[in-house]
Amino acid sequence: MTMRKWAALLAVALLIAAGCTSGDDTKTNASGSGGNGSGGGGTTTTLDPKEAAEHPGVTANEIKLGITYVDLKAIASVTSISHGDYEASYRAVIDDLNKRGGINGRKIVPVFAPVNPIGTQPAEEACLKLTADDHVFADVGFFLGDAVLCPLENHSTAALGGDMNPERLARAKAPWFTLEPSSDVQSDGVKAFDKAGDLDGKIAVYAIVNDKALLDDTIKPLLSDLGVKPVATAVLDVPPEDTQAAIAQTAVIAQRFKSAGATKVLVVGNGGVSWAKGLATTDYRPQSLFITTNTIFAYTNDAAGADFSVLKDALAADVASKDVIYGEPKMQACLKVIEKATGTTIKKSVDTKTGEPDNFVSALSACRYIGLFETIAKAAGKDLNYATFRAAAAKASPMALPGGTFTFGPAPHADGDPPVFIYEWDASKKDFVQQS
Repeated sequence: MTMRKWAALLAVALLIAAGCTSGDDTKTNASGSGGNGSGGGGTTTTLDPKEAAEHPGVTANEIKLGITYVDLKAIASVTSISHGDYEASYRAVIDDLNKRGGINGRKIVPVFAPVNPIGTQPAEEACLKLTADDHVFADVGFFLGDAVLCPLENHSTAALGGDMNPERLARAKAPWFTLEPSSDVQSDGVKAFDKAGDLDGKIAVYAIVNDKALLDDTIKPLLSDLGVKPVATAVLDVPPEDTQAAIAQTAVIAQRFKSAGATKVLVVGNGGVSWAKGLATTDYRPQSLFITTNTIFAYTNDAAGADFSVLKDALAADVASKDVIYGEPKMQACLKVIEKATGTTIKKSVDTKTGEPDNFVSALSACRYIGLFETIAKAAGKDLNYATFRAAAAKASPMALPGGTFTFGPAPHADGDPPVFIYEWDASKKDFVQQS
């Protein structure tokens, strides 16, 4: 597989990978971070006056929202994956919201910015358009890696979406909430494995260089607290997008794990596809434990080039699957809105045939993130600004959104604290199946 194709599939996997109960936050201010006006969500008894003065894109009658989504048409030469029509899905949900009175009398005005997932420049261009040119209240939707810091840090613009971790939260200069799996979810994944006894025995730990901070600051201390002592730990120190180098070095790491007697390997963060591709070049077949499903889907979705023997007895931890989310009542109601407006049929992703667009992916994004914005913004009241918006997330929690119930609070609870489940590899289905 070419480097460009791998990068494209990685981006798609991060997007579709579809998070711990909030603690007492009555002593925090609106920033949820001790008074400096940055970081994740929180409730408050004192609003930050600097944030209270920030309300871009808000007029007496409108709220301008920036909508980003993965531009699969731009990478059609390297992947045939289709998520349906993101703009049509978002417009249908927003039009329905506006017909119901909008946000405390204000209509939502969407501004769209599709993002080519290969390279960083397309995301930067989309960010500049939405924040500097269109002055939206918030960027909503698709952010790959550090791209979410462009609105949050560089332009002090609120964001909904993206992969949250402590370092990014600390750099955020505006309210940030997400429904994507975060480093907090990965910690919960480790705990879920430990509770189920899956960390017993000789275990090694693997991570890519992009996740070294997650490994060192979060996963290693957690394993120590749980009494788990890995027989070996390794970090892939070449960029994972350098496919051939990543495969070669991972193969060397795998042989080191084998020599150490490891029968299980805990794969941290976004190292799934690098681990699987490197392992496939060896005769070593430990049980792989992925603490997120993120990039392992880039491997399983590439059936033509995947050696599924590396996934024998593999487990993954993550939030509820898309198929479970599909049947949730509020999600079903939202999907019917989109189907009526667009004339499309939205099936479960698992029921989508090869060559058909997976319309549920674009619908899922629109239903969840517009639902999240609606709930927080309505709770913020008529005086909508960044201080009231930040405080409203905890005020409105627990909130029943399309796809499930979320409870927001100060960092690290800005991802809504969804429950984590264990998935097991089903060789017959060539998929990870959520355990009951």
